Amino acid sequence: MTWRKELSKELQYYLERIILESYSHKHAIEQAKDKGKAQLWIALAILQKKIADLELKTAYLERALKQFFPRKSISEKEKQAQEQEAEKILKNLLSGQKIECAKTKTSLKRKMKKAKKKSKIKIARSF
Repeated sequence: MTWRKELSKELQYYLERIILESYSHKHAIEQAKDKGKAQLWIALAILQKKIADLELKTAYLERALKQFFPRKSISEKEKQAQEQEAEKILKNLLSGQKIECAKTKTSLKRKMKKAKKKSKIKIARSF
């Protein structure tokens, strides 16, 4: 298939991975009238499952972070300053620039150690 060669190397890699993964359901594909459509639907279902798994993991990590760093009530000014700082960091990340954080690494390390001692959360593993 020549159209695959027109894709970027990165997309070719991911396309081949999802095609190979969909072949693991070959028995279902063989029973379909239109095998190409069946393979596409299987690939779509595989991707949707991966998205759902990532959403679960993200929600778990967000809950864990909220336990480590509980929110305290902040003023509107502080909230806007934090949002501006977050936007600045995001812009720097997207442009590839170095990130300068307001807090020092040592204070963050101390907080993490302190939070680890307090927390009883066990990290979930996916299979």
